[in-house]
Amino acid sequence: MLFVLTMEVLNHFLKWVEQQQLLTPLHDSVSNRTSLYADGLVLFVVPNVRDLQVIKAVLTIFGLATGLFSNLDESVASPLHCSENDIARVRDILSCRIEDLPCRYLGAPLSVRRLKRSDEQPLIDKVAARIPKWKGNMLNVAGRMALVKATMSAIPTHMSIVLCSSPWAIESIDKLRRAFIWCGSDKVSGGKCMVAWETVCRPRDLGGLGVSDLQCAGIALRVRWEWQARMERRPALASKEWAVIAVFQAATVFMLGNGESTFFWTDRWLDGRIIEDVAPAVFAMVKARKRRATVAKALHNNAWI
Repeated sequence: MLFVLTMEVLNHFLKWVEQQQLLTPLHDSVSNRTSLYADGLVLFVVPNVRDLQVIKAVLTIFGLATGLFSNLDESVASPLHCSENDIARVRDILSCRIEDLPCRYLGAPLSVRRLKRSDEQPLIDKVAARIPKWKGNMLNVAGRMALVKATMSAIPTHMSIVLCSSPWAIESIDKLRRAFIWCGSDKVSGGKCMVAWETVCRPRDLGGLGVSDLQCAGIALRVRWEWQARMERRPALASKEWAVIAVFQAATVFMLGNGESTFFWTDRWLDGRIIEDVAPAVFAMVKARKRRATVAKALHNNAWI
């Protein structure tokens, strides 16, 4: 805890330096200059002489004050749209290694382009390494199911928070989970699978076995970043009710149709809201049998009135 509090001082120090306009402003698409977690620091810097010297001075001052000196020899600079002169300048002033993207931060690969299969292969290898070779056949299906839920399904969680795994990576992990559940190994033939995988991934209350669907779980994990962004833009609405609406809107794609399958009074067809949210008094006056009207019928000649 003391170490975390100390690193928070560095975070505020960097923000103060930026507020004093000692660093060149970044592009509008970069909302945060720094990302700090434990002893890991990601910092976006414009590679000019002044900014590089300011960053080096900040790290030196922080080290003199706390005794926590940054080891620039172990640090890595990943250039983004930089010239050869920019890269040489970074190497001369900061004396750190230069590595092209993708790089790894907190175990997750960072890249400005779509990840290659070779970048996602380590995650698949981690899942495969959790399959016990000779012990698998000694467990029954219930035991193997518990191991899949507790370990093999939990390993991709950290990566899914920040990255959208490719269909190939998800399918590769599903093959490993499916093979271990039904055969206790890393390979299985279709004839040995007693239940369809789509059914296995359903919640238990919906007739499934409760194994997490990696694609849906990833969407749910990443939606919170959109929710956080919307709450920062609308802090006055940061209540529980509006939080639920924001998460729903962030995870939903609305497609315009003819309104023949959407209910006018009870479906969320007004920017993710129902009529009761917009006009509760009007909604209360509508009889229950009238609430089954579709959008197409209700809007035709203003029949809803």
